[in-house]
Amino acid sequence: MPEPSLSIERIEALVDAARGRGLALLELEEEGVRLRIRFERAGEAEPAIPLAHPASPSPGTPPLAAGARPAAVVPELVRSLGVGRFLREHPLGASPLPEPGASVEKGALLGFVLSAGVLLPVHAPRAGRLGPALVTDGAAVAFGAPLFALD
Repeated sequence: MPEPSLSIERIEALVDAARGRGLALLELEEEGVRLRIRFERAGEAEPAIPLAHPASPSPGTPPLAAGARPAAVVPELVRSLGVGRFLREHPLGASPLPEPGASVEKGALLGFVLSAGVLLPVHAPRAGRLGPALVTDGAAVAFGAPLFALD
């Protein structure tokens, strides 16, 4: 009996090759077998997000050596959980959403993705300072597209 083309070894190789390339979803269909892998957090190939100001050092942090630069703060990206149109506010104008620069709590409502007539809420994955929207209101977004940065 021939070995299936999507063996565990091949799947592991595909996942290893996809890791660190910023992918949110990997889909493959071969010989009647369909494989779909969703990455919860994309790897090292995140888009660069400009920061408004560097993080302050925490108390007890040793001072930087002369000429040394502080390490860059890497914001967490808030990503789309569906394919559709990004909406910065509810179509019926319900409660206002946080503005960029505001402090938000984990789970705060940040916007919506309108997908096939269904409004998918976009929530903050953690508490932090909300950065500017990375897509314009009404823009088409893909699954896993970065929508906001949280400092």
